[in-house]
Amino acid sequence: MSLEMTSYQVTDKTFRFSLHLMDLYVLLLKNHEFELAEKVLRSGLHIREKIEEAMAALVPSDYRNNLSEAANLAVQTRYWLKMIQMKHFVNHSCDTCVESINELINILHYLSYEDNNTRINFQYQVN
Repeated sequence: MSLEMTSYQVTDKTFRFSLHLMDLYVLLLKNHEFELAEKVLRSGLHIREKIEEAMAALVPSDYRNNLSEAANLAVQTRYWLKMIQMKHFVNHSCDTCVESINELINILHYLSYEDNNTRINFQYQVN
């Protein structure tokens, strides 16, 4: 996996994941699952926030810390998504989110374990 491809993947996938997550949030609200909806949305959207902070980091330690926090939030979000899957057995929106979060976790772990002196050059995109 090249670093260029990975930096594009993480920005693109976090954006797409956020969109899927908002769809799931609306669906959960319609099913009166207010607490689950809030928890999964909060942890899921913070992933993108930490990626944005990593892109803006001026020192490598801030970059690594933000990536690490994003990975931890992704694992937490996966937990909430799995809870939703267990409660609502058939839910395409949730399944899509779980697939996306698994890919994100793999990418974030890859980025986190890169050489400490390597900083991926992110490029801001419209999304």
